[in-house]
Amino acid sequence: MSSRRRRRNSSAMPACIPALAAPSPCPSLANLLSPGKQRPSTATKKTDLEELKSTISSRIELLRKDVDHNYIGVIKEMEAASARLAKRTKLEVQTCLQQMDQISQEWQNFAADAHEDIQDAQGTCKELVSRIQCMGAQFSKIATTDVLGSAEKQLEALRVRYALS
Repeated sequence: MSSRRRRRNSSAMPACIPALAAPSPCPSLANLLSPGKQRPSTATKKTDLEELKSTISSRIELLRKDVDHNYIGVIKEMEAASARLAKRTKLEVQTCLQQMDQISQEWQNFAADAHEDIQDAQGTCKELVSRIQCMGAQFSKIATTDVLGSAEKQLEALRVRYALS
C-alpha cells in the first residue's frame, strides 16, 4: 500500500488540526475550528456551514460583479483608445494625401515650365542655325566677290608689271 493511501485512510489526523486552527481569512471558519473552544453540536455546525456558504457565495458574487465591472471598464478604455487611434490614423492619411496632391501639382507645374523652356531653347537654336546659315551664305558671297576682285586686281597688277617690263 502506498504512503498516499495510508495518509488518506488514516483516521487520526492530529497534524491537520493545528494547520486548520491557524487564523483564517474567513471569520466563520476560524470560529468553527478554533482550538480553545469545544466542538459545536451538529445543528450549530449546519447553521455555521450554511452561514459560511452564504458568505462565500455572496463574496463570490461580489467578486464576479467586480470582475465584470473591471472587464467592462477595460473594454471601454480599449474602444476609446481604438477610436482615438483610428481618428489619428485618418488624420495622418489625409495629411499625407494632401501633401501628395500638393507635390504632384508642383511637379506638374515644374514639368510644364521645363517643357516650355525646352521648346524656347529649341526655337532659339533653330533661329541661331538659320541666322548662321544665312550669314554663311552672305559671307561666302562677300568672300568670293572680294577674293575674285582681289585676285583680278593682283592679276591686273602683274600684267601691268610684266607688260611694261
